Amino acid sequence: YSSSVNTASQTFVRRYRFLDADDPIKTQWWVDATYAVHPTMKGHTGGILSLGRGAMYATANKQKIVARSSTKCELVGLHDVMPQIIWTNNFLTGQGFS
Repeated sequence: YSSSVNTASQTFVRRYRFLDADDPIKTQWWVDATYAVHPTMKGHTGGILSLGRGAMYATANKQKIVARSSTKCELVGLHDVMPQIIWTNNFLTGQGFS
């Protein structure tokens, strides 16, 4: 759906995209963490959801615990974002997307 709105000196074009259950959707998540970047030696986690093109959801948070290595920091970061990943998957499945 697209529409045009003309005003006195400007033209605005609005475009809307509605998804149907028959539309192929490719969801991708990216999760990353940095080790000991805060004064308390806690890490920082970031996560982004892409639904087709562009970011649909993004989060960035200070980790709640101190990890002892960068590998454990990455695991803590994944643990912090995993509930949103699972919720999004269940929501899209409930809406009829596979």
